Amino acid sequence: VRFNRRLEEMSGLDDDEAVRGRPFRDVFVAPADADEWERRFRESIATGGGEEYENAWRTEGGGEAIVAWSASWYAGEKGADRYLISGSDVTERHRHAVELQQQHDFLNAIANSAPSLLCLVDERGLVPDSASNVAFERLLGYDAADVGGHYFWERYVHPAEADEVRERMTRVFAGERLGEHDNHWVTSTGERVLIAWTCTALPQIDERTLFLVTGVDVTLRKRQEEELRASRARILEAGVSERRRLERNLHDGAQQRLVALSLALRLATATLHKDPAAAEKLLASAAEELAQALEELRELARGIHPAVLTDRGLAPALEALASRTPVEVEIETPPLRLPPAVEAAAYYVVSEALANVVKYANAKCVRVRVEQLDGRVVVGVEDDGVGGADPARGTGLRGLADRVAALDGRLEVLSRPGEGTAVRAEIPVREPALAE
Repeated sequence: VRFNRRLEEMSGLDDDEAVRGRPFRDVFVAPADADEWERRFRESIATGGGEEYENAWRTEGGGEAIVAWSASWYAGEKGADRYLISGSDVTERHRHAVELQQQHDFLNAIANSAPSLLCLVDERGLVPDSASNVAFERLLGYDAADVGGHYFWERYVHPAEADEVRERMTRVFAGERLGEHDNHWVTSTGERVLIAWTCTALPQIDERTLFLVTGVDVTLRKRQEEELRASRARILEAGVSERRRLERNLHDGAQQRLVALSLALRLATATLHKDPAAAEKLLASAAEELAQALEELRELARGIHPAVLTDRGLAPALEALASRTPVEVEIETPPLRLPPAVEAAAYYVVSEALANVVKYANAKCVRVRVEQLDGRVVVGVEDDGVGGADPARGTGLRGLADRVAALDGRLEVLSRPGEGTAVRAEIPVREPALAE
């Protein structure tokens, strides 16, 4: 029917006979929004109008603007029904809203891709709705819709530590800046997980003051640290025990023989001129004691570190070890010299495994294989015995695991009853191997 100057300026059309009488949607509404605009217009006049909608309208020069509009009825000339369509150009506001939504989606994507646990709380410690990331929800076992509406320390922290967490958060709410702290959180099923967490004040968002709780699951890391401490303690204790064993062996074996040898030589010296025959017997006895003492010292030294391993390397040392084992042993090892610590660890893995085979496995054959793969030495010992070995029950394999772990390696034992036992050690090699 007619339109005002502001719409003339926006559309670039004059309010004249060329426009009057044409459908509003065809003149002013962007083609892509025309059907939706007409549907909303008809709904509006059917319900009495007043509700505001947003659609794209045409602008001068073929452009578009987002208009927030509404329609309302009024009585026209001679009582005819007329409808007033009034609107405001909200293009800029709409553009800002789109940008904000894009930023919001971008930040959400970052938060939900982060491995850290993220959760928002307000200044009371209450978790708002939609305030956690995927990592938080997955670890603690909650759906996104179930996270909000709870005080953080009452729902997500173990009851024994809830007061401590509340006290630390309250200090942050009061303006303090606190560092990382470890506490046990709880999952929806009641499982405890150790979390290293921080709480940080965020810039004010709209009218709210929010704080970001960031956490990392360190349960495995702490367990590994405890295992490392225990391993180091066992290594230290093993060193002390081995030193005491050596002291006992020296005292009870070679030392006693050398003392007896010293006495025999003194007696031989005293009787040499008076009774040469007796002195000769004493010297013969002393020679025997000396031979026995030397043999015991050799055995003792072999138990500490085989000379063949130092002089000739791992392959000959394993061959010598196999020759003393009363079970058939097949050995496959490359003719390479490895770093001494790696050679020693590999040797003792095989030595302890063969000793266990002889004691417990009732095996007919043992296969020993050593190979170098991708910067590490892999030692495997497999037997066809009765299986069922439990590394946790003895100190031998546990001590080997500690020795291997000290070199940043790992030891595995697979031993199903009736299927034999497989011992496998992987040890990093940081120095190049040398040909023998």
